[in-house]
Amino acid sequence: MSPIWPAPKILWLKIKADVLDVPIEVPQCSEAASLGAMLLAGVGAWVFPDINQAVKEVVKIKKSFYSEPSNVAIYQKTYRDYLSLYQKLYGKI
Repeated sequence: MSPIWPAPKILWLKIKADVLDVPIEVPQCSEAASLGAMLLAGVGAWVFPDINQAVKEVVKIKKSFYSEPSNVAIYQKTYRDYLSLYQKLYGKI
């Protein structure tokens, strides 16, 4: 039985994409520390010429989340409002 992604996890990934206005990619391998160690070991052992090539050859993306322009605009306006309020309350940022 394959695991089903809970709705809150999907929601947070979509929010991250909107807030940061960058694609959020979820790798197939959920063991990031082990995968990173393997990639670095592969570079150290000259299996890969560099870390960028190692990532390109090994890391596979399971799902991608993209920003929604209307949501990005809302988050950017809210952040500007927050900065303005902060500056009024505390002075320089």
